[in-house]
Amino acid sequence: MNKRHTLLLWDIDGTLVLYKEKFPHYLFEKMIENCFDKKVSLKEYRFSGKTDKAIIGEVLSIAGISEADHLAKEEAIMEWIADTVAEETTPNSFDRLPNVNELLSSLSARGDTTLALLTGNLPRCAETKLKHFDLMRYFEYGVYGIESVNRNDLGPIALERFRNHMNEDHPADLGVVVIGDAIPDVLCAKHIGAKCIITLTGRTSRDEVEPLSPEYIFEDLTDTEKVLQAIYS
Repeated sequence: MNKRHTLLLWDIDGTLVLYKEKFPHYLFEKMIENCFDKKVSLKEYRFSGKTDKAIIGEVLSIAGISEADHLAKEEAIMEWIADTVAEETTPNSFDRLPNVNELLSSLSARGDTTLALLTGNLPRCAETKLKHFDLMRYFEYGVYGIESVNRNDLGPIALERFRNHMNEDHPADLGVVVIGDAIPDVLCAKHIGAKCIITLTGRTSRDEVEPLSPEYIFEDLTDTEKVLQAIYS
């Protein structure tokens, strides 16, 4: 009889780490100025839960950049963003969210669990952020914001990547859990029939996310036992 295996799909921003102040606004305003010689204010723009591919398209539209001009430079834009995050951030650019290292360490020690990233970040941006806090080592693979504008597309990719990752050892009884902090995390989980755990450590309020009925909502991930119970119940 096959034992149950659990796949945990983790968001990054607002779930594991959180930018201090307004660095994302600065980053994308600077990208527009650097790549298109235009100045625009993004102070009202909301990033939570979106893929970087979607964010790039939306902020360039706000700046009045045509889709053709955007697509002609898309690869260079992504390289510029990844380079800038690597060059201009340090551990002091982020808050490491409560109990993250301890929780990931506990989960990764289990033989019945696979930890993977499901994030809107570009791959190199994800790696930069997590390496600041020695977190990258806990994740066996990732699905990133370079792969689709629509975050819901990332869930099926994550499942297919898991099957490839496990090869012939793919478990017959698989439980999938999405752990995030924003509305798109809930929608992504529902899209693939996964359980969803929301932590209110990002920029999304309980009132915003509760109507979508994620299975669990925590103020943060401090209580390891409660989080483990939510994952494996």
